[in-house]
Amino acid sequence: MSNLFVMAIKQDPTRTTTLRKQYESDLVRRFNAMIKLIEQVFMDSEPIILATNAPRKFKFEPKAEKIDDFMDWLRQQERKEILEVQYGTPQRKASSSSWQNVYLKRAYKQGVNSAAQQLRKGGTKVKDTWVDASFDRPMHADRVGIIYSRAYGNLEGITSAMDKQISAALATGVSQGLGMAAISKLVVDRVKKVGIARARVLARTEVINAHAEASLNSYEEAGIEGVNVQSEFATAQDNKVCPKCEKLEGRTYSIKSARSIIPVHPNCRCAWLPVVKSPGRTLG
Repeated sequence: MSNLFVMAIKQDPTRTTTLRKQYESDLVRRFNAMIKLIEQVFMDSEPIILATNAPRKFKFEPKAEKIDDFMDWLRQQERKEILEVQYGTPQRKASSSSWQNVYLKRAYKQGVNSAAQQLRKGGTKVKDTWVDASFDRPMHADRVGIIYSRAYGNLEGITSAMDKQISAALATGVSQGLGMAAISKLVVDRVKKVGIARARVLARTEVINAHAEASLNSYEEAGIEGVNVQSEFATAQDNKVCPKCEKLEGRTYSIKSARSIIPVHPNCRCAWLPVVKSPGRTLG
């Protein structure tokens, strides 16, 4: 095994760096599309309010309904550009068909693959069919839906948090008598510092969550098949590992107690490794 390969494993025990970057890039692209739409609508719209020191005949009174209209328009664009869901779609249906699921499914599949590789290292015989047909078994098919729902809900939460701050920015801009260009900058600033910043974290964290859950589900399934497994905590083992994760390095947990530990925090890169006490029978 080459030193470069060993280093890559230590720095990314989940081997999902590329996937996380692709997911993150897709999210950022969608929020950037929102920024362009926002800038265009401010450029094309009539002023919400002119500066308070403008001549009286050119003044407009601030109109709350204009802010409400903009926020309604913004939410419509978010559903179209970011969430890709029609108004009124039930959350369960929206999450099960979300565009994010492409990345989450790949992360989950990688978690199953990683679990199989680690089980083999522990002496367990794992056939390729056990890995390839994982989504055909209830253990994985049912639980991956929970992962989809979590990610969709978190993305929806980001847009909601962004909307609140945009609404406040609009109110501030109007009350101060700022021009349309200045108010537009306030709104775009919220998209960047709330929407994009949190979306980047979401992409990294949700991939790790999917990978961790897939690993634990695979180890649990292996236990059902007769393999005695405990989960060992593994960090990326580089200078970016936080003190909290570093303290957990090498600890072992039962499958049940391991649930919900990883991701330990946003941007976590940790993974679960099996402690195989007895190889059991062949899986698959």
